[in-house]
Amino acid sequence: AARGERHRILKAAVILAAGAGKRYGGPKALAELDGRPFLEHVAGACVGGGCTRPVAVVAHDAREVAALALRLGLDTVVNADPERGMFSSVQMGLVSVLQETRVDAVVVFPVDHPRVLAATVRTLASRCGREDWIVPLSRGRPGHPVVVGAGVARRLLALPPTQSLREALAEVRATRREVPVSDPGVLRNINVPEQP
Repeated sequence: AARGERHRILKAAVILAAGAGKRYGGPKALAELDGRPFLEHVAGACVGGGCTRPVAVVAHDAREVAALALRLGLDTVVNADPERGMFSSVQMGLVSVLQETRVDAVVVFPVDHPRVLAATVRTLASRCGREDWIVPLSRGRPGHPVVVGAGVARRLLALPPTQSLREALAEVRATRREVPVSDPGVLRNINVPEQP
């Protein structure tokens, strides 16, 4: 890598796309909003928000999701047992992105939040220190994606994969910082096709 490339601080992203989407009727990564798959919206927000290495975590049997991720230029990580819970996917994604030693923050982005703006991702990632975790607030309510500093991310890898991300963040005693954003998309968890 060129000298400037090596010394630039990187923001990575882990897109959580391994869920079966049982309530939705199929993988939410493939569900469409405004004619484009959720995964495409989320990947666009990550890249537009300055994340240099977005990784999609997909289920072992989700060939269509993996193929879409490939078309979108995403690296993929396969979670062979997503039934363990979402945190197992978070950990697998973190292992992948932390191989880049200069990563200082990781955006953890559930694929069912396709309305989040790229500007929001950029703001959240820019406010995260190595020992922090950032949660966006819209109208005073916490939402997604969250951002974890690299120091926090490394400590998360030592925990059991069956707990929730919030439980794990409490356990590693990371500094929680709330960042108000004017983006209602951080609260829009789309779980059923009927939702607008």
